[in-house]
Amino acid sequence: MLFLICLFFASMLDLPMRAEEQAKDASHSILFGSGHGIDHVGIAVRDLETAKKTYRDVLGFAVFAGGKHPNGTRNSGPALESGYLELITFWDRTKTEGGVVANFLEKHEGALFLGLDVSPVEDTAKLLRTRGFNIQGPEAGSISEDSEQHDQPHIQGSWRLVGLETGPVPAAHLPAKSTDAIFFIQYQPWVGTVHPNTAKKLSSVWMGVRDLEASVREYESMGFRPARRLAVPQLGARGQEIEAGQGTILLLQPEDSTRRVSAFLAERGAEGIMGVSIEVGSLQTARSLFIPPELTHGVWIEFFQK
Repeated sequence: MLFLICLFFASMLDLPMRAEEQAKDASHSILFGSGHGIDHVGIAVRDLETAKKTYRDVLGFAVFAGGKHPNGTRNSGPALESGYLELITFWDRTKTEGGVVANFLEKHEGALFLGLDVSPVEDTAKLLRTRGFNIQGPEAGSISEDSEQHDQPHIQGSWRLVGLETGPVPAAHLPAKSTDAIFFIQYQPWVGTVHPNTAKKLSSVWMGVRDLEASVREYESMGFRPARRLAVPQLGARGQEIEAGQGTILLLQPEDSTRRVSAFLAERGAEGIMGVSIEVGSLQTARSLFIPPELTHGVWIEFFQK
């Protein structure tokens, strides 16, 4: 069971990573419009069926059968009441996003991009352009049935998105800075699944960065608002929360070259997403549990209960 496997890590770490009440007003940010902000993290995996088994049987999620994207990727993962974790791999590396994911997977598994829910997406695109960003989109996206997956089918649909010029979606580049890993998406939301581990909400996404102040300025230039400053000694880092609708982006700069954020940046060779915080309805052994990337295909996961 998840709680037995992770009890050791719960006792080892006690990090103040969670987005609290101050993020609520951010859902009205002009950048997101009526969208809810933090929506989904794409976790690149080499073997989709193995990853689905891990998230279902070890981590305690209900996992839906995903589909195939025309840009060369296929996905699956757990859908929450708010947000989801997208397990993603490639089926054709000659196509745009398939090539990005395939290149990343040559050296790593782990979180590759963050989708932020906005509405209307045209207004977000216009705002970013007026702020001097050279963005792509809005572009249409869609998904079709994947005959190789036999889990409970998820709702199929389409969406529209905008990405930064150097971002992984929809541009064909791996992220070098944390802001390269984000894009903005508008689509019809779904009803979340009931999960055995009582997961409810994707609350926070942790970004490893090299220069905290410079990263904060870049997010502010896009229209994000900074929130709390944090000390995170257990990861050898200091942090800054960035309001992102109904959740937060947590920027982490290493202060100790021997600790986890520094190791993440060294292993990746670039800034990017190193972890997520997920609110759950019930924790049996502690208020917070931390699962290391060795058990999750490359991403730290915090489960917490308010």
